[in-house]
Amino acid sequence: MSSKAVIGAETTTTNTGAKRWIIGNKGKRQWDENTVGVGFKYHFDESKSLALDFTKNEYEYSYSAPTSYFGDDIIKKAGTYFSTPGEKASNKYNMTYNDSENGWKAVVGYSDQYKQHDTSISKATDSSKPNTRFSFDLQKNQTISANNNAVFGLNYRKDKMDATVYKLADKFNSDSKIAVDSMASGTNKSFSAYVMDEHKFSDRWTATAGLRYDKWSTDGRILLPNKTEAINYDESTYDNWSPSLSVMYKPEADSSVYLSWGKAFEAPSLYRMYSSSYSSNVYNIANPNLKPQKAETFELGYKKDLNNKSAIGVSVYDTKYKGLLYKNSLGVVDGMNATCYQNAGEAEAKGFELELNHNFDDKWSAFLNYTYQNPVIKKALKATEKDKYVTAIPKEVFRAGVTYSDNKWSGMLTGEYISKRFSKTDNSDTVNGVYGSYDPYFIMNMDISYSFNKNYTLTASVNNILDRDFFNYYYQPGRTYSVEINYRF
Repeated sequence: MSSKAVIGAETTTTNTGAKRWIIGNKGKRQWDENTVGVGFKYHFDESKSLALDFTKNEYEYSYSAPTSYFGDDIIKKAGTYFSTPGEKASNKYNMTYNDSENGWKAVVGYSDQYKQHDTSISKATDSSKPNTRFSFDLQKNQTISANNNAVFGLNYRKDKMDATVYKLADKFNSDSKIAVDSMASGTNKSFSAYVMDEHKFSDRWTATAGLRYDKWSTDGRILLPNKTEAINYDESTYDNWSPSLSVMYKPEADSSVYLSWGKAFEAPSLYRMYSSSYSSNVYNIANPNLKPQKAETFELGYKKDLNNKSAIGVSVYDTKYKGLLYKNSLGVVDGMNATCYQNAGEAEAKGFELELNHNFDDKWSAFLNYTYQNPVIKKALKATEKDKYVTAIPKEVFRAGVTYSDNKWSGMLTGEYISKRFSKTDNSDTVNGVYGSYDPYFIMNMDISYSFNKNYTLTASVNNILDRDFFNYYYQPGRTYSVEINYRF
């Protein structure tokens, strides 16, 4: 896409309405993905078991030869609309111990994404971003009395990320590395402890109280482009107490009303803090000064069962954010449109949810849910951002579907509507149907599975059945088909 008029180009606009000209296309996207999983479970007795799971995933993507609207000569001179090929590969390990009789559960997990590689043709660079995650969860369910149950838990997680950007002698060859352009590394560590207690005062009244403590720390190192010395960021530590309380009242045996309040704590990711990247002519800049965001939510809801076949639910909520993590537009940096995650002053989301489930019989069922939310920036870093919608969050979400399940056959037909979202903090990207826009869309998907026996299952899927055209930043695929065979040992 060019910002200057060129004879023979197709006229379009940016997502903010600025006139642009399309000078070519990237070609058809093609990918190859392979996943292998192995699991083992040993039962010590009826209540105690140990499960081991391993999953290996490899994914590669690229585009076919691009097409120029001006002949081969423009392809030789420019690479701005060439695609960015890449690949990922990871191993995941999980071990789960379960003691249902005594209420214990422990999970140890390790994820090693040992390969994450992306090439930027426009910048003649290649990026390598391996990362690892170790996690440990311990939970204890305890019956204190006939009317009182409690849950105690501990969680530890450590994330590690390394990112290196290499300069390429040949921008079309990721193996032609000649020098390091930039580097980044970082570590996040988090520890949490929590307790939740549910007390049933009577058949009608139940109260639940909880308290969670989080401690989060991070440190990192960044070598900027064209610099010889890296910047070291010493360890920063934050802690937070998150209480919660809810009360439920059952006016009838098949209905309930609840009121809940709670606070939450969310830490930023390592990539947002330390790793900068180029993507589709956008410069995503790291921000090592990011802090966790905090939220406080009030919710009022009502649920009711109808004739043992249907269930309805409705709730209204109000969530206030402090230090909201969101992507901010920085204008043009290094000749490219730049973005950066930052902590906004304050934001608020008011909304409601509706849900309906219905069982036609023991095989057929249907569901429907609708969410309306109004996420608005209340205190902003810029005057143009105040009272604007939070980026990347839709105002409306609607999902509905029909499911079928029999002895060997199962299937699901679903529909999903997502309303308009904004990528710019001033909400100026109002134009739909162009590159970079986040269009409202409705799509339908279908899956049908047949189990030959307990080991073999064949699944056929059709995505975007209606073949809808829309952009989710990139132009999205039309109707696609897939067939999958699963074998379980």
